[in-house]
Formats: sequence, C-alpha cells, structure tokens
Amino acid sequence: MASVGADSVGALVPAGVTTGTVSVTTPAGTAVSSQIFTVAVPTIKRFTAAAVGQPVTISGANLSGATLVTFGGAAATVLSDSADSVIAVVPAAATTGPVTVRTPGGVASSARSFTPRPVITSFDPQAGSAGATVTLNGTGLSGAKRVSLAGRRVRVLADSATQIVISVPRRASSGLMEVQTPGGVAFSTNPFTVA
Repeated sequence: MASVGADSVGALVPAGVTTGTVSVTTPAGTAVSSQIFTVAVPTIKRFTAAAVGQPVTISGANLSGATLVTFGGAAATVLSDSADSVIAVVPAAATTGPVTVRTPGGVASSARSFTPRPVITSFDPQAGSAGATVTLNGTGLSGAKRVSLAGRRVRVLADSATQIVISVPRRASSGLMEVQTPGGVAFSTNPFTVA
C-alpha cells in the first residue's frame, strides 16, 4: 500500500492484475467497489525496421513503464518509453521473432515478426578467382535468400547471424557483395576483386 487515510486508500497496481472490482479489507470488514477498475493492458501496433545496434520505435498503447523489451526473445536496452511508444536498441542476439514489451499492465506481443536488417561490415579475402571461398562478416545475415557478387548470384556454403560463406562463381565480375534476407538488403562498402 502506498497511503492510507480515513476516507481513502492508495495502492500500487501489482503485475498480472486483471480488470475487475477492487476490495479493501479492514478490521471492520471488507468493502467491494461498485465500479470496475480497468487495467491498462499494453498493445503493439507496429515497429520500425533496424539493424543490430540501432534503435527501433515500437508504437502501440499503454506502453509507459516498460520494464522489458525483447526481439525474437533477446532482451533489448530500453532508451525511452511513453504511453504510445517505446524506443529500444536491437540486441546482438536478436533473431526473427515477435517483439514483446512488458509493462506493469502486462506483456504485449507483436502480431508480425521482427527480423534485423542485414549489414555487411567486411569480407575476407578482398580478392580471389572462380571457386575461391569468401567469408562475409556482419549482422542480421541469417536466412539469406540471395547472395550476389556484382549482381550475379553466388552459391552459399554456410550462413549464420554474423557470417556468410560463399563460393566465387565462374565468369564472375568484380563488384559489390549483396545479401538479401527477410530483414532487407545489404551491400558491401567496398568491391570484391575477381583476379
């Protein structure tokens, strides 16, 4: 209880409470409210796209007091919250899955899944001939639907959230690496040189 007076009682609403009547018990007996107390249950309407390490704006209702935000089950750092939005940073462990926001009123889960935007930070080696194996490094790379070099599709040998291993195809040209995932499209900053 937060405060008690002769004609009023102040109390904090505990987590997990649902909408209903309020009762107060004293040595003289128990009183039940004639009005219904409504718990402000959080909801998520939409969220912005972002890569690992970038902020995402989650829009909805009753989001103030957010104590936990997750992306695909991975806990995120909350930067700010208000009644209709929460801003949180996509964690390194984020995978495809729902966005959840926990508040004193309950837990909201998004109807659609969040997938981090892909980012290519580097690749090694920087040059090679047909048949060479190249490792692309970055974030949000898992589930690659298409990987290409200078616009030509390449064979993916392995992929994870932080790496994709490819084989340089025959008749390949020098150019930028491109990765398409459910989260979007990423291009390398520097071109790969076909020797």
